[in-house]
Amino acid sequence: MAGIQERLLRIDLNQSNVSEERLPRKWYSQYLGGLGLGLRYLLEDLQSTSSLDEPLLIMAGPFAGTPIPGSAPAVLISVSKKGLHYDMLYGNVAAAIRLAGFDGMVLNGKSLAPVWVAIASQGIALKAVPDLEPENALDTEAKIRDLTPEALTVLAVEEDKSRSNEYLEVDMGGQLLSKGVKAISIVADGKFDSERNVKDLLRDVNLYLFNSIKQKSERVNQTAMPGRKSCFGCPGGCIDYQRDGQEANFVLTPSFSSKQLSVEALVREENNRSLKYCLPSCPKWTLPQKKILEWLEAITGFVITADELEITGARVFTLYKILDMYYGAKPISPAQPEYLRQRGFNERGALIIDKLEQLSLPASITNLFNPK
Repeated sequence: MAGIQERLLRIDLNQSNVSEERLPRKWYSQYLGGLGLGLRYLLEDLQSTSSLDEPLLIMAGPFAGTPIPGSAPAVLISVSKKGLHYDMLYGNVAAAIRLAGFDGMVLNGKSLAPVWVAIASQGIALKAVPDLEPENALDTEAKIRDLTPEALTVLAVEEDKSRSNEYLEVDMGGQLLSKGVKAISIVADGKFDSERNVKDLLRDVNLYLFNSIKQKSERVNQTAMPGRKSCFGCPGGCIDYQRDGQEANFVLTPSFSSKQLSVEALVREENNRSLKYCLPSCPKWTLPQKKILEWLEAITGFVITADELEITGARVFTLYKILDMYYGAKPISPAQPEYLRQRGFNERGALIIDKLEQLSLPASITNLFNPK
């Protein structure tokens, strides 16, 4: 389908096996991409006979690979015995995944030996990491780029977990290393397509971008400076990037707790943030809802209303809370009765059937969730 690939790359590090999975079209209209698509995949996997082994997912959104401002991030989703964790990953990763022919990838299990995951639309390979002395993430990146000059992006980490190359912070590097992955390279040798004529889409985006930059020219002039880098398609460089390895952090961790908000405001904020991680959208750009709906239709062909977009945010956050508790996070406290009521959970932290139907969540979710 135009704009999205409906394909997920699954890398089984335990068996050194690579496979592709087709994702149902319906998932995209209900969960969009990014966080929502990754959570829906995890839910489906829990009902299969080949369940994942503490997977790490890297998911692109529906706008990945386009010049839509703020559309560069991918979403990282990790699973542990303490629950779910997710972050934004900036740079070229999401665009590279999309242009390589996928909407995301899942790294499952652990490789016995350090591995370099080389991805391209023509094939995926698990390779030995280039032998370098002394070992350094930036040197590893440079060596891989020498071996694969056509790669759009290269992620690399070091054994001591203290440094990594661009767009990776310590925590993300540690997660990759825990799976035996020291580098990922992606060759973006595919093409971007959309439901609407690409020239029309580009014209519309460029007009919006021109007007937006004109209004925010002071901020753009401050950020687009020598020594700074831009994410894919972004007009302003706001990332400090130094070749000595002293990188800025490129991962944002969501937080949904705020004692200063009313219950209604907190629920609304949680829904909006969840939706932002489905696109996903850089926090430095706040896209008007009207444009989000227009561009979703232009790229994917899905006609989504403002009300449906709001429900999508609630659907994704609710699924996140259920899976988070399933994987080991603490249940929602019964000392928050109004929050529980608005979220549709009972005093035990289980989702009420009426809420499940209202959000169009799969009925099978009740078979998986049994709060302790």
